[in-house]
Amino acid sequence: MEFIESASNPKIKLVRKLSDKKFRKEEGLFVAEGVNILKDMPKSAQVTGFFVEKSKAEELRYVYERFDAPVYAVTESVFKTLSDTVTPSGILATVKMPENASEKRGNAVVLDGVSDPGNLGTIMRSAAAFGFCTLYLVGCADPYDNKAVRSSMGGVFRLSILKKTAGEMKEVLKNYYTVALDMGGEPLRKIDTDKNIAVIAGNEAHGVSDEMIGLSDVVMSMKMVNDMESLNVAVACGVAMYNLAVL
Repeated sequence: MEFIESASNPKIKLVRKLSDKKFRKEEGLFVAEGVNILKDMPKSAQVTGFFVEKSKAEELRYVYERFDAPVYAVTESVFKTLSDTVTPSGILATVKMPENASEKRGNAVVLDGVSDPGNLGTIMRSAAAFGFCTLYLVGCADPYDNKAVRSSMGGVFRLSILKKTAGEMKEVLKNYYTVALDMGGEPLRKIDTDKNIAVIAGNEAHGVSDEMIGLSDVVMSMKMVNDMESLNVAVACGVAMYNLAVL
């Protein structure tokens, strides 16, 4: 275990720079922060290093000792420069982005223009929890953004994540029974189909685009009461995934 006490150490600088989308893509790395995410991180995750507060190194040994990756103990002040949370848990990891991800057999989620990393992460969390296998992103936030990874609570490690254009999705969705979520759709109901299901959820402000609506087999919505007109996209997507694939 190497001890680092300077915020100007090259390894520390690299972690900080991973908050930038362009740099993440160039390096092929992202940051996963927090005990709850890391303790359940699958062994298949390609961890390149752990950074842990020195005072918590022994306490958190069970988190990092499962992986054959270097561990760097840092001072509390240095760790605060790495964390973007209000109350850091004291440990994070740098992880390689999956290479050559491919579609997995099973249900899928298609996100059309979801721009908030927190919403994206929450949807990844729900998708993994409800047994969805593939996540298609059409013009969305970066799934490896620190906030998205943290909000996914490990879901980012359990989905095959593919970035596509709307044009490419036309061919992809031929393999699914596709349900688009829109306030003007018919009431949400269980689907009787031999195909895997793909749920399409759209941008926070504008919803699913007309182009993606045109690729769907059915458009559905959720009945609401108390004069509520809409749901947050992550909530709506979670409700739909559970009702369509679990109930």
